[in-house]
Amino acid sequence: MLVLEAGGNDHNPLLHVPAGILGLSDKYKWKFPTAPDDTRNNKSEMMEGGKVVGGTSSINGMVWVRGNPRDYDSWAEEGCVGWDFASLLPYFRSMESFEGGENAFRGGSGPQHVSFLRVRHRLTEAFVDAAKNAGHVFNEDYNGEHQAGIAYGQVSQKRGLRESSASSFLDPARKRRNLRLATKAYVRRILFEKSRAVGVEYERNGSIRVVRCEREVLLTAGAIATPRLLQLSGVGPADQLREAGIEVQVDLPGVGANLQDHLGIALFFEANVKTMNREFTPWDIARGGVDLLVRGRGTATAAFAHAILFGSVEGNGVDYKAIFAPYGLTASEHSPGGLKREKLMDTNAVTVRPTVLHPRARGTVVVCSADPNRPPLIRHRYASDDRDVLTLVSICRAVREIVSSDPMARYIVRELLPGTEVSSDSDWEHSIRERAYPGKHVGGTCKMGVDESSVVDPRLNVYGVEGLRVMDMSITPRLPTGNTNAPAMLIGARGADLVRGGGLRELDT
Repeated sequence: MLVLEAGGNDHNPLLHVPAGILGLSDKYKWKFPTAPDDTRNNKSEMMEGGKVVGGTSSINGMVWVRGNPRDYDSWAEEGCVGWDFASLLPYFRSMESFEGGENAFRGGSGPQHVSFLRVRHRLTEAFVDAAKNAGHVFNEDYNGEHQAGIAYGQVSQKRGLRESSASSFLDPARKRRNLRLATKAYVRRILFEKSRAVGVEYERNGSIRVVRCEREVLLTAGAIATPRLLQLSGVGPADQLREAGIEVQVDLPGVGANLQDHLGIALFFEANVKTMNREFTPWDIARGGVDLLVRGRGTATAAFAHAILFGSVEGNGVDYKAIFAPYGLTASEHSPGGLKREKLMDTNAVTVRPTVLHPRARGTVVVCSADPNRPPLIRHRYASDDRDVLTLVSICRAVREIVSSDPMARYIVRELLPGTEVSSDSDWEHSIRERAYPGKHVGGTCKMGVDESSVVDPRLNVYGVEGLRVMDMSITPRLPTGNTNAPAMLIGARGADLVRGGGLRELDT
């Protein structure tokens, strides 16, 4: 097996120390610009992805959320046989080694380590207690039997260090004689003979190369790059491909359609005690490094989700989350590479990020040229459905209720953003259209299913061609209820089993 990665190796220590993400170079990130969003004051942003071994799991926030069992059951009910939660639970369990121990829902000896954050702050404890006082149940494990409630965050870490898909799955396999990894290998298009995928064309060290496969091409480029690569290869909406000057291999209208992402906003509060963003003096950094090396704990291990609330606005299941961090982290100006960098605030602050988990808004990813070096046109009108906006308003109000409850209220001086002057529905709607941001949990652009809009079947084979599968978040009919790190690895594990010939019995019933 040949694994092609457009980025380089993951040897940079900043990729492995969780707090190191703040100082990470843009060279480890894809930068896909979006079209102006007229529902959010014509904002244009960059869709980020990991351009490094391990992909986005090497640069993300490490939050480990499987999603809700209902997510997967709904996929199966719509024809994706074998993708119900009962069928997928063994994959989740076999993948992970959970710090909380093995049980009927969690794995204890898998390659992917999952732990609770290894740094605690009294404001995290206060937020959890305040949420309970505001009427939310405490949930010891939102990846267990039930998802709803207030909980401490779980992350893909091992002894305080990031555990990416590269470190958990790829590194142990590198010693195999039948595996070769090529880095800085940018795939330009998939090659076909008649209707069969027979290899890929890629660029490496300034030269164009071709590699042929004996069995299958497995496409795992993510929800933006995967539909783009299919379209560049002639697989996609025929009219759009011809307009871009691309010869049509198979007319699949669903390629690049159904783009989904979570809609979120950040609330910032000033605190009357020292928060973690004020703990990055030279002394604190040195002490944190020692703490990480000796105990695998401390500020260097910090991710964002110190606490996480799953709840429902509609009162049925789970349709939102709110993540709490005992530090203030906000976007700065654009870096020279075009990405918005996040920076620590210079005051004692905490951040809560409410997010709509079942967005109704949809977007598209479309190539505009046969040139593989030209980015796709990404259109997404995040706030185009008023129901999504109103859901986010309700979540923000639930957050304010928690922050104003004891014991959290004792530590809060004031709301920094958006500020208490934002109170009516119209105030909130204006604030959301001004400040809401993409959750960067994209999916759906190569939908799995059995209807005419589907791109892959339940075996993950691309319709209309042979020898080509898609195995990433682009295949999700709808986004799971939560972050996408764990579901992406699930899709990879399930896909690998299908490639080996396992997991087929239930698909044939």
